[in-house]
Amino acid sequence: MPEYDMAQPSPAPQPGPPVPTPVKTSNGIAIAGFVLGLLGFLGSFIPVINLGGIVLGVVGAVLAAVGLAKSKKLGTGKGLATAGLVLGSLALIIGIIVNVAFANSVDDANDKVKAAVEATKEPVDETASADTADEPTADVDGSPDSDFAVAIGKSRKVKDYDGNAALLVNYTFTNNSDEDANFSFSISDKAFQGGVQLERAILLDDDKYDYDSSNSLKDVKPGSEIKVQEVYVLADKSDVTIELSELISFDDEILASTTISLS
Repeated sequence: MPEYDMAQPSPAPQPGPPVPTPVKTSNGIAIAGFVLGLLGFLGSFIPVINLGGIVLGVVGAVLAAVGLAKSKKLGTGKGLATAGLVLGSLALIIGIIVNVAFANSVDDANDKVKAAVEATKEPVDETASADTADEPTADVDGSPDSDFAVAIGKSRKVKDYDGNAALLVNYTFTNNSDEDANFSFSISDKAFQGGVQLERAILLDDDKYDYDSSNSLKDVKPGSEIKVQEVYVLADKSDVTIELSELISFDDEILASTTISLS
């Protein structure tokens, strides 16, 4: 039987070990920093409550900074870490500004309330004497060309809204014109101490002072009159000079004037 030289087939190559697929690692610290920074930012606008927002913002900023450093090694989380760092920093800044503004407003409100309470407790029944407290001045009826007349009545020391010493002066406004008119838009009333004009005072409408600020804006029919009160902040204890003239006038003629002694 003939012999055949048969070549043996070469074995098939065996497949190599599988190459592991790289797993993308998440940056958990960056995510946590972003979440805490966002929560702190959202809560930073509410006074007092934003104290917790400030804490969250600071913690979030710290975690975001760590996450930003790790993002260079992990290759991920850089955007979240940057956003968390910015939001956390804003939470801290905004929270401080809001709380400072809120504290200042509360202090101002407390000061005004204390001043109002003290004004009601202190005796204010001292009446400031005037040269013509009950009698009108010589020019009280106004000049023949004036459409208005003003009489200066009694005055008294009071406390204004901020607790400052002030002078309340009573006037009688008479409308001699042919049209309706009111004191505020017809008369210029000025008070002076030491030649310097005094500022207007804000006085609460209090029955204790028998004060009503609304009369100065009430219209008066021709031939009628109305009682008006004005309040001025006192600069010191020197005499007060009152001068009244027409608000719109070409000669600024004084309709009435007097000097009030505070001593």
